[in-house]
Amino acid sequence: MGDCIYCGQPAGFLRRAHGHCKDSHERGKSRIVGLVSRVSSEDVDYHRLSADIKEIASSSYMQRDTIRTCIVAGYENAVERALDDHVIIPEPRSETSQYAPAILTM
Repeated sequence: MGDCIYCGQPAGFLRRAHGHCKDSHERGKSRIVGLVSRVSSEDVDYHRLSADIKEIASSSYMQRDTIRTCIVAGYENAVERALDDHVIIPEPRSETSQYAPAILTM
């Protein structure tokens, strides 16, 4: 009998996950992406955002790498939205490339 990849409890014969655990995990991922996506359009309390992400992650059986992936996806959405709404404007690549070494060493 296999254990659920989300909660670690027995999942049943030839099963990898409980349906409700998988559903919870997927809902949690969507919620985190949605929360982070709104950072460009709302005043954000980053302490509250961090607490919300931790709460969602713990109740959705998320590992650290999944949380990071969701946060990155959310920020990508936020940047796209900001560009679409002309909140920020893209700079030519030659002007922004000077910042790449500093960003990569962070």
